[in-house]
Amino acid sequence: MSLDPARAKQSAAELCNLVMSSTPVRTAIDRYTINTEELRSVADADDNLTILKNRESQTLNPPICLDPVPDPISLHVGEHVVEDQFIASIQNCQLLGPKAVPVTVNNRFLLENVLRSESLLIRSLIEIVRSGRIPKRRGTVDMTIDCAVSLVGPWAGGYFHWFSEWLPRLEAIEQFADQNKPTPTVIIPSSPPQWMRESLNLAGFNDYITWNRGRVDVSELLVPSLRRSHPVNAPDRYGNVGAGYQWVKRRILRNLDSVSDLSDSPTGIYISRRHADERQVVNESDVMNMLADYGFKLYELEELSFSNQVRLFRQADAVVAPHGAGLINAIYGTDLSILELFGNYINGCYY
Repeated sequence: MSLDPARAKQSAAELCNLVMSSTPVRTAIDRYTINTEELRSVADADDNLTILKNRESQTLNPPICLDPVPDPISLHVGEHVVEDQFIASIQNCQLLGPKAVPVTVNNRFLLENVLRSESLLIRSLIEIVRSGRIPKRRGTVDMTIDCAVSLVGPWAGGYFHWFSEWLPRLEAIEQFADQNKPTPTVIIPSSPPQWMRESLNLAGFNDYITWNRGRVDVSELLVPSLRRSHPVNAPDRYGNVGAGYQWVKRRILRNLDSVSDLSDSPTGIYISRRHADERQVVNESDVMNMLADYGFKLYELEELSFSNQVRLFRQADAVVAPHGAGLINAIYGTDLSILELFGNYINGCYY
């Protein structure tokens, strides 16, 4: 019997949450972490807080669905708010381990750089131990940087997460630099894929270094707050409504305009996951036979450069695709209609 990867991930997360709910683990987390509210408070008290006026709000209506709208999507329906972003300047920080976890002079870990997730912090600390290092400050470091912003952390190497949770942080750095602040060294994941490098170049950030997966002293670490929306009637949940996407879209399309569009790109596209580990469409040939009558053409995004993926979605009027990371390219579309296909597991992150 094969194990559904999505269910396996969900089960692992549930087990991690169970472990974290135990009293000893809970006490340690509270003692050795700094959450978003405390990060903002500490930076403000030290006069090291910059607040950006970029609050957003948007109302989501229910989607068209053949069956009743499933909970993972219906929970997003309603008004969403993205609060003003801030940048906290943390002095004398260390970045540690494969995920560059920030640790302060008081040996406290910043949750903002692990997507505000305690479970992801625990996993990142385990990775540090497995790499042969102790997850706390040490005097011996690989290098020292005067001022830096880290785009390294959990899932930063994933296509969806890079564009939804990591690259948008550079909007804050751009505004920070406009206020005659020091220009930080941008740190990106080790062994970055070509699409990541290309996205940075098109966004106008050509000067960056790759993470060495070790231990680095940073005299001043700039920590942009994670831009996430939350439903007004359920502030404990979050989504990704418009949060930073418009900035990413503007910056990338601005630098792509001088390059011609894909000459053979249709307005209707179908995205295949035939080579993926999960969420393949089992009757894909039948689906394509039907869609071809409406002018749709099949694409495998892993065969396209990042620039051509942007062009493909920019020119499209309609997209049909199983749920997957490539759908984040929808941010480059204009009045784009999307038919998203799900199996038993439904993820509402794109809604």
